[in-house]
Amino acid sequence: MLRQAIMGAALASIATGVSAQVYATGDLRPILQAPVYPRICRILGAQFSTADRDSPPSADDTARIQEALDDCAGSGRSVPCSG
Repeated sequence: MLRQAIMGAALASIATGVSAQVYATGDLRPILQAPVYPRICRILGAQFSTADRDSPPSADDTARIQEALDDCAGSGRSVPCSG
């Protein structure tokens, strides 16, 4: 019982604050700045809503997504999908 309490306390101290990041990723570097996300090239909207699940579109979005990725290739920009 004492061993479980010690292990619980050790895990609780590891899983808090900066030590949680180090424990989870093994990365000892400090976080100095916020992540930089790529600019958006094109936003793809959903073709149908979840209310239309009984009759989804006949074609999937694969070709449309690939076209957007091809158009934005090499630009360093992203193609987010929105619902």
